[in-house]
Formats: sequence, structure tokens, C-alpha cells
Amino acid sequence: MFKKTAKDAPATTSEPARLPHRWAIILIGSGGFVGAALLLGAAPYIALGVGVTALVGLHQILD
Repeated sequence: MFKKTAKDAPATTSEPARLPHRWAIILIGSGGFVGAALLLGAAPYIALGVGVTALVGLHQILD
């Protein structure tokens, strides 16, 4: 319906592609911490993983 111009292309193609990539890194990182915590069987590692994941997520959102 609407005609896209070259000026609109960067805003629609580059910006949405960045967010899933960042969330994928955060999810993989949190999965690694949870996996290590389960292997070691220690609750402090779960807390550490959640804390680090929250800090990384907050940094990525504010960036």
C-alpha cells in the first residue's frame, strides 16, 4: 500500500535485526550459567547467573 523509499530502508532493516541478536546473546549466556549451576549443584551459581544476566540485559537495553 505504501511505497518504500531508500530513506526508509535503514530504519526498517537494521534496527529490528539488532534486538534479536542481543537477546540471543543474553539467553545463551543465561543458559550457560544455569547449566553450570545445575552441574555443580550450587544455588549461589544460579544467583550469580541471574545477576550477571540482569546486568548484561540492562546494559544492552540502555546501550
